[in-house]
Amino acid sequence: DVERSRGLGDVYKRQPMNAILGFSQLLGRDPLLTKRQRQDVEAINRAGEQLLGLINDVLDISKIEAGKISLNPAVFSLWDLLADVEAIFRSKAEAKGLELLIEKDPGLPEFVVADTGKLRQVLNNVLGNAIKFTGSGHVRMRIGMREAERGKIGLIVEVEDTGPGISKEDIAHLFMPFEQASAGSRLGGTGLGLAISRQLVEMMGGNISVESEVGKGSCFRIDLEIETAKREIGKKEKKGRRVIGIAPSSGQVRALVVDDNKANRTLLKAILKSRGIEVAEAADGLEALRVFKEFSPHVIFMD
Repeated sequence: DVERSRGLGDVYKRQPMNAILGFSQLLGRDPLLTKRQRQDVEAINRAGEQLLGLINDVLDISKIEAGKISLNPAVFSLWDLLADVEAIFRSKAEAKGLELLIEKDPGLPEFVVADTGKLRQVLNNVLGNAIKFTGSGHVRMRIGMREAERGKIGLIVEVEDTGPGISKEDIAHLFMPFEQASAGSRLGGTGLGLAISRQLVEMMGGNISVESEVGKGSCFRIDLEIETAKREIGKKEKKGRRVIGIAPSSGQVRALVVDDNKANRTLLKAILKSRGIEVAEAADGLEALRVFKEFSPHVIFMD
């Protein structure tokens, strides 16, 4: 029960932010918004994303230190992962007038076995930092390989920037929780991203290091061994698409939303109704049983 309550605690810490982000995204889709209102909603959403990132960082470092995080290796497309990371950060780089350069070893295998979520988190942290702290010039991500034991590759990712650089004094404690270089202190942040990245890379059996010179930029280097996989056992993830509605031939679809948090019910109800789904709601299990008998829903969303 204690372990279960800790897990639920993570969910409850995120709940208010889920409501803030959900409603701001719904508002952003309203065609009646003025240009100024849309900009204000986008500002709310950006601030909410930053705050959710802070919450997630604090939760992640707490779980790492408590030994509550484990690896979940699976087959995935390394090519797709790198393409996704590039797509996310290219627009951010362009918005700052930076050139984002991606260089990949032509022999890089498509399918590998690793914890894709943790690898993605590390790449996002390191590349995101490079773009955040670089005021002009470029950010370059090189993905290469080195020799490794049979059935594996030595994956090497280098992220180089033309930012302010990091002093030797700052490098000494750069990967410690809540520690930041002087540039990080000025631009904000938690001081947790690199600490989490180092812990995750070491969990995967690799290491992360940095070389930097003040005034000339920095280069972060990730080196880890991962298994290769045969193409036929790997499955590419389908790209997500936005649902616009239920096909007319499906008839009326009924959904029951059950949650003791009114904001959660209201948000999900609004999303489903906007897609043509008839929705009923209940605040607890007993009420859900009563509504179920009267409403006969096709699907129930709980908690």
